[in-house]
Amino acid sequence: MRLRVQGLYVMDASKRSAHGNAYFTGFGKAKRIVFFDTLLEKHTLDEIESILAHELGHFKFGHVRQMILQAAIIAFIGFAALYWAFGSETFAGWFGLPHDPGVVLIALLFAKEPVSHLLHPLLAARSRKNEFEADDFARRIVGKEPMISALTRLTRDNLATLTPDPLYAKFYFSHPPVPMRVAQLRGAVEA
Repeated sequence: MRLRVQGLYVMDASKRSAHGNAYFTGFGKAKRIVFFDTLLEKHTLDEIESILAHELGHFKFGHVRQMILQAAIIAFIGFAALYWAFGSETFAGWFGLPHDPGVVLIALLFAKEPVSHLLHPLLAARSRKNEFEADDFARRIVGKEPMISALTRLTRDNLATLTPDPLYAKFYFSHPPVPMRVAQLRGAVEA
């Protein structure tokens, strides 16, 4: 794995929040890893190294590229639906509405929410899978204990719950609950 990044950046997040975070972003020559200053202040060097390894895992597995492609496909489908709905009297007819561009746009905006609601669990599941992969990569690079410690500290510092409702978490969470991540790191469960 060879990674060329434009840099490791520190975001001055402490002016707005005590929340800690890090993320990998960009592609091509514009790749960056960003750490919140709050994360750097509250974590040990081993934990920071494990978080960096986690973000490098996102690069290794192409998660940013996959998410950009996924967003592009969803946008293409959305624009195709717009094109079809504006060009066809069928869509407005389904709802007993006149074929007027303003009415069609409003109907599409109302239809977007239920479709998004149905897609959300699928997209969230894919994101959780990516997080498990990046966690496992970090475990292989720096070991499980620094990653477990970092996840636990992040959860505590960010005032996140350790016991979310499992059904709610499956539907809405883009990251697996920390107890699941810890269990996965310890080898107790399968992703």
